[in-house]
Amino acid sequence: METEKVQIDLAPPRTPSRLGPLLLVAGAVALFSILNRPTDGLEGWSTDFEAARQEAALTNRPLLVAFSMYQCGPCAAMDTTVLPSEPVQAALKDFVPVYLDVEKNMDIARTFGVFSTPTYTVVDGQGQVMARSSGYQSAEEFVAFLGRALSNSISATENAPPAVQATP
Repeated sequence: METEKVQIDLAPPRTPSRLGPLLLVAGAVALFSILNRPTDGLEGWSTDFEAARQEAALTNRPLLVAFSMYQCGPCAAMDTTVLPSEPVQAALKDFVPVYLDVEKNMDIARTFGVFSTPTYTVVDGQGQVMARSSGYQSAEEFVAFLGRALSNSISATENAPPAVQATP
C-alpha cells in the first residue's frame, strides 16, 4: 500500500501590497537628498565655530549654530530644501550662521548638549543659549523659530543692566 503525500500550504494567499512602491519612492527620495547635499556646509554659512562666534560678537548679532550629520535624512532634507529657501535666507540676515558636522565637532556639540540632529541653537554674545530646535521643520516653522529666538535675544539685551562707561 502506497501512501500519497499531500502538502498543505497554511500561509494566507498573497495579495499585492500598495505599500511597496511607496516605500521604494520614499527610500529613493531620502537617498537622493543624502547624496546631493553639500558636504562642507551650506552657502553663506561658516564652518568655523570660533570665527563665527567672533563675527557675532563684533556685529552684535546672535549666532545660529546648525548641528548636522552626513548620514542624517532629516538633516539632508533641511539642507537641500528648507535652509536655502528664500524666507529662511531672508531671516538669516539677522544672524551669524555656522554649520557644524557633529562627528567633526564633538566637543562643541557636547558643550551645547546636542543629542540628536539636526539641532539648531541660537546663542547670544555672552555664549548663552537663547533658543533651540531639533528635527525637521518646514521653512515657515523654521522662520518662526528664528523670529522667536531673535525676540528672545532682543528682550534679553533690553533687560540687561546698562554698561558701565569709563569717564575721562
